[in-house]
Amino acid sequence: MTTVTYPSERFPALPALSLDLPDGWEATQAPGTVLAARKPGPGFMTNVVVRVEHREDDFDVSRAVAEIQGSAPGRPQGVASPPFQGEIGGLTFVGLDLSWVDDQVGTILQVHLFHALEALVPGGAVQMIQLIGSCGGPEAATEYEVLQGVLRSATITPWQVGSVEQGGRVEQNGPVGTSHGA
Repeated sequence: MTTVTYPSERFPALPALSLDLPDGWEATQAPGTVLAARKPGPGFMTNVVVRVEHREDDFDVSRAVAEIQGSAPGRPQGVASPPFQGEIGGLTFVGLDLSWVDDQVGTILQVHLFHALEALVPGGAVQMIQLIGSCGGPEAATEYEVLQGVLRSATITPWQVGSVEQGGRVEQNGPVGTSHGA
């Protein structure tokens, strides 16, 4: 009989993540996310969400970028920017902007950023990190600058074997420096 365990090298726990929020923003809950925050107010609330998904060991972020690009034509006046790269917290992210027009809000603008943390062992899970910032309405251009600052503040510390008790022993935890997918 074989036993599989979570967390383990094959199925790593989620990385530690943090964002620095501007004054007046609040943490919130959003389905399918590990972190979410927004600027409260009337109408469309500028927000940031973070998702982490386990993907197969040959996953590359270009597939996630293509999914977002492919969603643009299905939205009213939908437009996706060409992909770009940037460094956040020492990790290379691939990103793109997506915008469309909503009947009630007006223009909605999103920035999607992707990074894949390399599998810890052959056949193990790659962790795809997706940072998404959204803003809309007449303040979209100004709020986009705020979103960029929040997203650039992200810190990500990948999980490493030993951060939880395993088989009666506790090992040390620390960040790992391996990543791919840019």
